[in-house]
Amino acid sequence: MFYNKLIIYIKNMYKEKTGGLTCSIAYGNTFKELLFSVKLAKMEKDSIRGIKINEQESL
Repeated sequence: MFYNKLIIYIKNMYKEKTGGLTCSIAYGNTFKELLFSVKLAKMEKDSIRGIKINEQESL
């Protein structure tokens, strides 16, 4: 489980230590979720994104 306050703290610390560089953070439970989250985070420069994909079984 991810804690929003901790992630925001890490992102802000990165920005401070790098002299203002932006930081996009993505997370997910599966590789597919992570890939989608990375794309969203990068599109929205300097953001934190995580998604959950509910997959249905095909019959």
